[in-house]
Amino acid sequence: MAEENYEYETDTEETYEYVDEKEPVRKRKYVPSTFFIILLIIIGLLVIYCKTILPLHLYDKAKRDYEKGNYVQANKIFSVFALINPFDEEVIKYQVMTIRKLPTSYTNQKKLYEIAQYDEDGEGEQLARETVDELRREILTEAGDNYIDNVLFNNRVIRWNLTYKPISFFIESHDKVPEYYRQKVYEAFSEWSTATEDLLTFKEVSSREASDIVVILSNYIPESLKQYFYQYQVGNTAPVLKEDNLSQMIIHVKNRNDLGNFHNENEFANIIKHEIGHALGIWGHSRRPSDVMYYRADNILQDTQEKYLSDRDINTVKLLYKLYPDTTNVAYPPDEQDRLIYHYIVTKSPKHSSEAEIKLIMEQLNENRNDISKWVELAIEYAINGRYEQSNTILFKALPLIHRDVNNMHVIYYNIAANYYYLHQYRDAENYINRAKRLRNDYDTKVLNSFINYKLGRYDDAEREMNELFI
Repeated sequence: MAEENYEYETDTEETYEYVDEKEPVRKRKYVPSTFFIILLIIIGLLVIYCKTILPLHLYDKAKRDYEKGNYVQANKIFSVFALINPFDEEVIKYQVMTIRKLPTSYTNQKKLYEIAQYDEDGEGEQLARETVDELRREILTEAGDNYIDNVLFNNRVIRWNLTYKPISFFIESHDKVPEYYRQKVYEAFSEWSTATEDLLTFKEVSSREASDIVVILSNYIPESLKQYFYQYQVGNTAPVLKEDNLSQMIIHVKNRNDLGNFHNENEFANIIKHEIGHALGIWGHSRRPSDVMYYRADNILQDTQEKYLSDRDINTVKLLYKLYPDTTNVAYPPDEQDRLIYHYIVTKSPKHSSEAEIKLIMEQLNENRNDISKWVELAIEYAINGRYEQSNTILFKALPLIHRDVNNMHVIYYNIAANYYYLHQYRDAENYINRAKRLRNDYDTKVLNSFINYKLGRYDDAEREMNELFI
């Protein structure tokens, strides 16, 4: 049989596979054709387009959206580009310019503040800082005179979600106390409610477990709380947290002062108003004696006059309840969260405000150079602004005025140690924290001591101390 020749005008090769001896089965082995090569080139160009030209097209679209006033859409695109190119100056500038055109929601405030904290000094970062400063001035001016920069608890806002008001309270007394104690508690809650125009409302409940705020009137201090009570302190307030939610606030007031006497009516009224302020979320103190939330380190007073909530007290708590809380009893849904203020916008004091406080304290010191609490306040104000050497200069000037007062001596030694720590002078910090420990080894002292040990390379000691404190 003649052998058949197969010829094809194609770009394929023929191969044969014999199934049996009679009939060969043809199989085609394909080689790339011109068409497929062109197709691959087109796909490659599309990939390049998607990776380079398409993003540029989107970026241009975002700019056009900005120019047309479509700020929401522009912000979405610029936010994506900011994630991809976080240090691109033009992207940052456009992102800030776009956010400035949008409502001042919590999300937008937070992003502006984050950009304002960048180390770079580009046009975008400078614009973000200017915007944050403008927003801060606007909020603080509207709020009126206040001390909102002193409300944080470990740099966090902890307060109640007033969607679920009234706030409940329960009074618990372990000893026989004067009748006016309970009455003054009722009056204090009522004053906070009236002064805030019922922004804050309260109701008494019949059990401790059912209450938001527990007011304990007792001279017995549990071991777990003793570290929070120092000499002459008569009241303390602490949050109870469960799974990062605010469960309760516990107010503990000693029935008697350290002279062994019951508090008189005015003294007790001032104490309970002050502690309720803490339980509402004002964790720091005012530096003005006219405010209920004022604090004196040497307070062993039998007050002759009852204090009433000042405008500053009221302005502060009203503004506090406009801030988004880091911790609260019930979380806010996203739409409600965006109506609140990002707290760093207002809780980081502007420099001019701090200078005003320093001037005020120095004026008060000129009236009474022996007022230890004022020396300490002045030192702390310098420290807040990072002027640690000046802070220590003030504290060393105050030391000779103490006259063996253990409480004030501890306060001064502790703050000297803290300033040295921030100056990275860890040996000097260790020297003064050891002096503070010998006087009173409370919670704050232990924390600072553990950080100093860590910086000095004593990692095992630091870890052990941290575990004892936090675990």
